[in-house]
Amino acid sequence: MSQQEYASREFRRRIGASQVVVRCGADLELQAETLLDVVARCHEGGTALNDGATVELGDIPFTLRHVGGEVVVHEPDFKGSPPRDAVPGADQALRILYEQEAVVKRVGAKRSSAPLRALVRMEKSSLRSLRVCLRRMAPSDLRDSGWTIGASRDPAGPPEAIVMTTVSEIFRVRPWLGKVLTLPPGYRAVVDFHDIESIEADTGEHVWIIDPLMLAHLSRSALKERRLADLERTVNALLESTTTEIGSLRPLRQLARRWGGGPWMAYANALTALTRLKHDEDKAVEVRSLVEDLNTALSPGGGLAGEEAPFAITENFTTLYRNHWRVEAAEVLEGLLAPGSGQHAALLFQRAVLASDAGDHAGTVEALRRSVAIEPRSPTLWFLLGTALLEASTLEETPTVLLDPAGEIVEAFDRALTLLDVRDTLTVDHCVRALDHRYLGADWTLVDLLRKRTVALRDAGRLDEALASANRLVAAAPDEPRSWEILGTVLFELSRHDDVINAYSAAIGCSVQAPPEHSILARHFASPWYNRAAVYALLGQRAEAIADLRQALAVAPSWAEVVLFDERFKGLTADGELQRLVEEGRAAAQACQQQNLDDG
Repeated sequence: MSQQEYASREFRRRIGASQVVVRCGADLELQAETLLDVVARCHEGGTALNDGATVELGDIPFTLRHVGGEVVVHEPDFKGSPPRDAVPGADQALRILYEQEAVVKRVGAKRSSAPLRALVRMEKSSLRSLRVCLRRMAPSDLRDSGWTIGASRDPAGPPEAIVMTTVSEIFRVRPWLGKVLTLPPGYRAVVDFHDIESIEADTGEHVWIIDPLMLAHLSRSALKERRLADLERTVNALLESTTTEIGSLRPLRQLARRWGGGPWMAYANALTALTRLKHDEDKAVEVRSLVEDLNTALSPGGGLAGEEAPFAITENFTTLYRNHWRVEAAEVLEGLLAPGSGQHAALLFQRAVLASDAGDHAGTVEALRRSVAIEPRSPTLWFLLGTALLEASTLEETPTVLLDPAGEIVEAFDRALTLLDVRDTLTVDHCVRALDHRYLGADWTLVDLLRKRTVALRDAGRLDEALASANRLVAAAPDEPRSWEILGTVLFELSRHDDVINAYSAAIGCSVQAPPEHSILARHFASPWYNRAAVYALLGQRAEAIADLRQALAVAPSWAEVVLFDERFKGLTADGELQRLVEEGRAAAQACQQQNLDDG
């Protein structure tokens, strides 16, 4: 993004009688508002907002200029030599302050002043090197920054090899070095072109490293010595060092902080890093050893045995999956499942999610079976198992998934119904709902359960139980057309045709809203008319059947594709009016499909 694009956003505030304007990139809104706060405090303290007045934020002076009746904030001209003049805008200065703050926060240091006019010692040889070392000593006087920059690991050449410059000159000739200049005395940094390689604290501790091998080694040492805070920090850094998608990893770091970190989060992050390095065996060796050490420590009998896996770690591979790192997500999950933990039920739900998204119905069922075996008191897990079994039972390619299809499906839904009153007391249920999945429907209701349970009982031929379940469904959701439709399907199986007509009529009476535009939703909306038409046809009531079918096809023309194959319409297949409606419906459906292609 260019400087002009960054400066296209204006942040304004009325301060006293003046309209103060800060121009910078939209991503610097917080910094711009902080600068406006500084201007406001200066005004409240008696400083007039005269043309040429200055305010300071983080060692950088900003100049106020009157332009077109407004007070426009100007920043130092960092490209000038020396940067005496001020130029409109505040983007570069605020970006410098943002990067400096990010560095000191990450290493856990306290910001130390580095004024633009402060002196910096620089080895002449470093002027020819893009990779330099910086060391800060305690300043000798007010004009001294304390910084020495050199090409060697410990910059301290002979006097004739040193030139004196200023912090502002560093921003002009080596702007990427500016981000470390507010580190405290005693700190050292190695910086190449744009990137920080490492930072050492005044204690000699490595607080910023991007080399995966070194980070893994430090993590193993922290684990061995039970320094869990250091373990979390170094493994987080390891995770960052193994991918360029830093923005995508931000949620993981936030979760680590929210849940207090701990060895399980470190284990999840180490597994993630390992999957990113799997094609680089040289770098993966030390990381693999770290993973094995953590695995051993967390397993029964290990030094960290008994540590519960926070549910937040499920977000680790969920984030990977959502960012299309699907193989890595599956590998991380399998690694997390290996050591053993009382939290496995939630992890296995996520394993079912991955299997469901991959179209692996057998894998979905297997993961949920394992999940309910761990937490058999969870109505949510039983409901999800029943849902997965019900879907798998309709697929020809998964007959071996079910030993007793009808029995197991009904049992799963019955267990969910029996345990319904404990749903909001189990941690695992809260977790699974928080990790809702659109296909598995983790955020389910009693109505969802009764619908699927009724269908399972009907398909199992247990019609009296299905009728009782359908009546309970209608009582629970009398205003939902789907409830009455399901009741109608059960009554049809019982050959109670008059009651079937009444049930579908009740469903139509509930459908008072306008038909949805989406073709699939429209088909569901028109379903009661279509099914009532089919029953009328079966009973030989031609006029009523044609009228309902006309209504169904007007809303959802795609129903025309199944009419002539529906056994219930067999007695009317020679009817010319029926044939004409079907042809009109097919033509309308084809026109709609073509329109969708044109729009796409």
